[in-house]
This record gives sequence, structure tokens and C-alpha cells, in this order.
Amino acid sequence: MMRCAVFLIELLFLGAAVSLPCEVVARESDQPGPPPTGAPGYPSRAADLDALPGFKNPPPGYGEVPFWWWTGDPLDRRRLLWQIEELHKKGVSGMQVNYAHDDTPGWPTSPVVPEIFSKPWWDTWGYVAGECERRGMGIGLSGYTLDWPNGKSLLSRQIYSEREIQGRKLRVAQRVPAQAGKAVSIKLPSDTVGVWAYPLSKGKKITPPGRDLTRFVDTKANQLTWTPDKGDWEVWIFTAPRKPGTLNPI
Repeated sequence: MMRCAVFLIELLFLGAAVSLPCEVVARESDQPGPPPTGAPGYPSRAADLDALPGFKNPPPGYGEVPFWWWTGDPLDRRRLLWQIEELHKKGVSGMQVNYAHDDTPGWPTSPVVPEIFSKPWWDTWGYVAGECERRGMGIGLSGYTLDWPNGKSLLSRQIYSEREIQGRKLRVAQRVPAQAGKAVSIKLPSDTVGVWAYPLSKGKKITPPGRDLTRFVDTKANQLTWTPDKGDWEVWIFTAPRKPGTLNPI
């Protein structure tokens, strides 16, 4: 079992925002479900809802969500608790933790103590989330500076650098001419995703449809060997190289 913070969800409500409960207990078997009846920040979806009273007197979960900057001095639990209590007294229903950036190329996140996502940081986050929960307040973490795709941000270093989850770009890596009766042997790139041959009209213009040459590929040697039975052709090698600094949406 692992405790984790729920990222703050803000919904515009005539300039206001809604913050959701600050933490959940996550398990591998957890499945998302409908929110509890009367959960803060979940508007009624009744077709006959009279929204005017809610604008005049916003219900719990709607209100100001200040940016809570954790940049500067090392995080101190006593000071954090004092800030939580002061915000709670003013009717603030939740906060969004933010980090600033340096004024250097790439605008990297400013160094902080404890380091973001280190064990001391998570210990502090768990403490703050617990204090917010006791007061019915929300807590979230902004991606500002943390997820910028500049190659230097925290997520760039910790997530975008993982090849397994990077996006890919489909491209034609090679176009090789082929003639009837003459064998074509091509060593395929490791990121090949397709090999097709397209007939040529008068030796120049490609005329669809093409022919899938997958069955002529020796997958162990990553080698294509094919001999056209007639006509002129052009073999296209399709690859899908990784795109550093991206995430595969699938």
C-alpha cells in the first residue's frame, strides 16, 4: 500500500476554482469510480439545477486556490503548518504547490531543499497532505517548470529520458529500386516497422497499390531478400525512430 497525492484539479467557476480532496490511498487494484455524494468540488449534473444560489454563495470546494511557492528556504514543517492554518482561517479550500525556474537557458527548475521527489521531499509532502486533509483542504502540484520539454526539467531527466515511453516518428528511411529477375538484398534498420514495394510506371512514377514484403524478411538477420517476378519496382523501408523529449500518448 502506498500513499500518494492527488494532483489538484481546477475548474473555472466564474473566476473561481475547485480543489479536490488532498490524498488517496493507492493500490494496484484501485479502480476509478464516482465521487462520494456531496464531495467538495463536484457540481450537480441535474438537468433542472438552479445554479444562481451557487454563484451567490459558492459551496465547499469552490473558491480561491493560491499558488503556494516552495522555492527559497529549505522546507520547514512548522512554517508550512503555520501557512496552512492561516490559509484555512481565510477560507481557502486548497493550494497548488509551485516551483520557480532559474533565468538561464532552458529555464531549469531552481534548486531546492529537499530535492523534489527525493524521500525527504515525499515525507514532507505526506505530512502537508495529511494536515490539509484534516482541515478538508486540497493540495496539488503544478507542472510549472517541472515538465517543460527542454531536456533539463525534472520530468525531462526522470521521465522523458526513458526510451520505452518516448513517442516515435514514422518516416521513409530508404527507397531502393528493384527490377524483374534481379534479387534485392537490404539490411534493415533496427527500428523498421514496414517494408513495401511499389510498382513503377515507365520506370519513374509510383503506381499504387503496393506489395507488403514482410514475408521476405529474415527477422533473425534483419535482412530483406526479394526478387521481383516482373516489372520495375521501388522498395520503401519504413522506420519509427524514437523522439527524445516526448511521451508516447498510447
